[in-house]
Amino acid sequence: MVDEDANKIYITDVGAGSKIWVIDGKTDKLDRIIENTGKTTTGMAFDKKNQKLYVTNMGSNQVGVIDIKLNKLVDSIPAGGEGPTNLVFDVKTNRLFIANQKTADVSVIDIQAKKVVQTIKTGAGALGITFDPVKNKVYVANRQSGTVTVIDANNYKVVADLKTGTYPNTVVVNKRTGHAYVTNKAQTKRDEPSFIDHNGDTVTMIAH
Repeated sequence: MVDEDANKIYITDVGAGSKIWVIDGKTDKLDRIIENTGKTTTGMAFDKKNQKLYVTNMGSNQVGVIDIKLNKLVDSIPAGGEGPTNLVFDVKTNRLFIANQKTADVSVIDIQAKKVVQTIKTGAGALGITFDPVKNKVYVANRQSGTVTVIDANNYKVVADLKTGTYPNTVVVNKRTGHAYVTNKAQTKRDEPSFIDHNGDTVTMIAH
């Protein structure tokens, strides 16, 4: 995660006692380490106004709240699903959308109320997630099912479930065009060394 205004780069160090490395983008040197961010910290979302980092802690099925001024974890909220892996923050409504890999769903948290307000089923292995604030849509890359689920953030309805590549991992939205781009990992077969997965190691563009 990058804080462009402060020119700081945040990198999760996954483990039982996870931490976050903060890199100074100007000097390319380690600025500091935020220790004890939770159990198996993976994804991050930045709340610029409140100077908070929201992180997914897979090992405890929680969302951690990190105060970057205090340089520490200050709160934890139940994620609303199992295996929370990545998340995205809607700054206008103070909502978090969390991709839960094990329960194959997205939970929506009202960050001010600190509670789950909705759960939306996705494809199996919900992994990557992004939010388009212009179209007010959430895109979820489902690794196991090979699909991307598109959710209307207004009413929490699934508007599309699109087949992409073999193992869709990440998804981002071009803010200028509104197109979503999905990275797809390839399948390998140990017993077939010559096997080539033509639907993997690809990028899928979604115009929606």
